[in-house]
Amino acid sequence: MDIRVDGKDYDLWKAVKVDLNDKTNVDYQPQFPNYTKAKMQEYIQLKDQTSSKFMNSAKVPGSTGKIVSTRMGVEKTFEWE
Repeated sequence: MDIRVDGKDYDLWKAVKVDLNDKTNVDYQPQFPNYTKAKMQEYIQLKDQTSSKFMNSAKVPGSTGKIVSTRMGVEKTFEWE
């Protein structure tokens, strides 16, 4: 299984093997005491604001307008949008 943006050779996820009968219980509870916990929606909104601010302030020689900022990566739209 290979997940990527159509026609792009980067930002991809790849599953080497999928075992539908695997009953392994993974107890993964990472501890990051120096980081603030954030919800995905808050993170994406902050990331979009930062990206938009950067892209709209970028100076491109010969350009007459602002750069249209779009999300990079596989996920362009989230469930809450």
